[in-house]
Amino acid sequence: MDLVFHLGLTKTGSSFLQHKVFDGKIHTLDRSIGYEQDVRIARQFQDFFLKSDRSAWRSSKGRSWFDKLNEGYDTSALISHESLYDHIPFIVPDGRLIKEPELLSERLASIGEFCWPHGNVKVFFFFRRQADWFASIYSHVAYTLSSPSQEHFERSTREILAGRAPGSHVVDYARLHEALANVLGPENVLALPYEAFADRETWGKIKNFSNLPIQFDRIQFTDTSVNTKRQGDSGKWRPASKITLLGRSRLAQSVQRMLPTSVSQSLKKRVKRTFEATWNISMPDDLRDEIQSHYAISNQRLSDICGVDLAVHQYFPPGPSNAFDG
Repeated sequence: MDLVFHLGLTKTGSSFLQHKVFDGKIHTLDRSIGYEQDVRIARQFQDFFLKSDRSAWRSSKGRSWFDKLNEGYDTSALISHESLYDHIPFIVPDGRLIKEPELLSERLASIGEFCWPHGNVKVFFFFRRQADWFASIYSHVAYTLSSPSQEHFERSTREILAGRAPGSHVVDYARLHEALANVLGPENVLALPYEAFADRETWGKIKNFSNLPIQFDRIQFTDTSVNTKRQGDSGKWRPASKITLLGRSRLAQSVQRMLPTSVSQSLKKRVKRTFEATWNISMPDDLRDEIQSHYAISNQRLSDICGVDLAVHQYFPPGPSNAFDG
């Protein structure tokens, strides 16, 4: 029986999958105990995973994380966790080097060596066109920044591209794939474009790769209720705020319920807007071209590795580019 990690890069549908498909992060699918019950365990596992060294997985405490995942089931065990790879730029680093994909790979290799002798350790992840991902992830972490703004987003993004800020390599997906494949074996790594998230072919690949009991026809891809920042097809992303994390939508709903039933719908809508972000992040065309040109060679390499034509999803800009290659 294999141990499959869905290393969901943040803002590539991870929350949707954990809420609507896997029903959890650690105890998932037919092992599920429910997303809400699984959250505490997932946080503890994340903390242990990021802070432990190689020898920790040799210990009884390290092995104990996987005991229940190996009990009485015929299919692979799945762990879906977007925070096992510390891959988020724009935030001031805390001194750790977890952003290195090679260190992530070493941890997974140690788990395979010491904790999972029953089969292979496998990894699949979705990646996203870098320009869209930068905008989405900035909106996601805006609440942590002292003065988030459109101008700050553009300046910070260009600093990342210039190598003056941490995180430029986290969206070098070819490097991530190669680091994982070097220790787990290329047959045990699957990378998929987020732009094909709802395609039947994508989920056929996941099912064949993982041997997990996933039923494509039951996935409600039109459900955008989970942690969605992009404003439809407008090219704008709504920033998060501290109130969002404390339950902005629930707070708005509570206030609306307190209003008399006679209050007009327009007033209720104004109350709702009070608890919503009042500005959006946008991606200017010139910055989009800079980003995709910067990662073009890496993306072409990834296209060859995955056997997927990423040019269809605009990972390659038209014309010559001064591109980043690791």
